[in-house]
Amino acid sequence: MYLISMKEQKPTQSGFTLIEMLVVIAIIVLLASLLFPAINSAINRAQQTKCMSNLRNFGIAWNTNYLSVKSGRYNDETDAIFPWLSAMVPEFANATNLVCPGDSSHGTYGSKPDESPNYNDQNAFEETDDMTGNNHPDRNTEIDACSYMYEFCAAECSWFSGSVDEADLNDDGQVSWAEAKLRQLSGDSYSPDGYDPSKFPLVRCFHHYDDKKVRVDNLDDNKIVSEIRVLNVAMDGHIFLSGPQWEYPLAP
Repeated sequence: MYLISMKEQKPTQSGFTLIEMLVVIAIIVLLASLLFPAINSAINRAQQTKCMSNLRNFGIAWNTNYLSVKSGRYNDETDAIFPWLSAMVPEFANATNLVCPGDSSHGTYGSKPDESPNYNDQNAFEETDDMTGNNHPDRNTEIDACSYMYEFCAAECSWFSGSVDEADLNDDGQVSWAEAKLRQLSGDSYSPDGYDPSKFPLVRCFHHYDDKKVRVDNLDDNKIVSEIRVLNVAMDGHIFLSGPQWEYPLAP
């Protein structure tokens, strides 16, 4: 019998060839491309869920304070309304509740997501920004970040065009956002007979603009359009979805 010496034996081949490695890498890339949209969607849903939890907390706090103050003595209806979301902290909310998890700036942009192409003109939002730099005497100066637009804040309302005497509830000579919204609640050009409190926004979040769009009925142009989604908590604590202009109803 002829035996091969140890020196004559060829070592067994081990490891991957270049082609095998390229195939494995290609498979990993393919799987990643298939999984990434699902993972991103799951992250967005989780952020929306947490944001809606924050909004519900604002609704509960607002109504708790409103009913409590109105059951006692008050001079006008704005006395029963939080002047700013920051005024809810610490009794009714935590500072972390004022930051949406979907806000990439962590609250430093305020209610206006600066990186979104949908908001080139930010002036209407800046009035409601509840963060450092806002020197209104009624806000909580310990709060330096806020992602949410508070429709009933104490800032002077620049867009109000009605009668100041009728809307100025506290007789200070100007109309705040809260006073303008209480006036609008009774009716405007979009809804002359007034609004349902379950569809009238109290606090709004515009930081979900990268999520799936919503279809709304543009009442001004009488056509269905695709808009970014905005999460809202209504006066009665109800969460609802809308486009940037909440008066436009969602299309079926």
